[in-house]
Amino acid sequence: MIVLIILLIVKSLLFILEAIGIFKLAKKKEIKLPVLCFVPFITPYYLGLVAEKKKNLKVWLIILFFLTLLTTAVLAVFGFISANEIIQNAKICIVSDTKMTLDMFSSAIYPIIFYFVSLFAAISYKILRLAAFWKIVSKENPKKTGLYMILSAVLYPLMPIFILINS
Repeated sequence: MIVLIILLIVKSLLFILEAIGIFKLAKKKEIKLPVLCFVPFITPYYLGLVAEKKKNLKVWLIILFFLTLLTTAVLAVFGFISANEIIQNAKICIVSDTKMTLDMFSSAIYPIIFYFVSLFAAISYKILRLAAFWKIVSKENPKKTGLYMILSAVLYPLMPIFILINS
């Protein structure tokens, strides 16, 4: 429980640092209502907006952000339902002294499918965030673009700090 609380605090701090960096960049680029970048569900849109105003990067960032959230939630629901069904089948097999058959695990198909869909959405979202970050850094600090891209790809959770540094 303590580990979860620490992770929540660290994630919150990283979000605030990223939002401050995006806010500063949005003010510098005179984007309307830059304070909205402090709203967690709007931050990806503002990241794309700061990276490039006229392209669809901001739209794809917000779509993939919500797709990742949705598929993760569906994965969790189907995972709990599947686990419950498999446990019930196991109890029946124990009581009747029989072996579990492969069809008793068929409920695991949906969680497996949603796992891969969620994984694809999350990886796509991360790649687009890195692309947006690359566009920001190449404009703001062109000499250190390579260094920041390598660091943010390897140390992805620290990307909000790199955004703040380059704002």
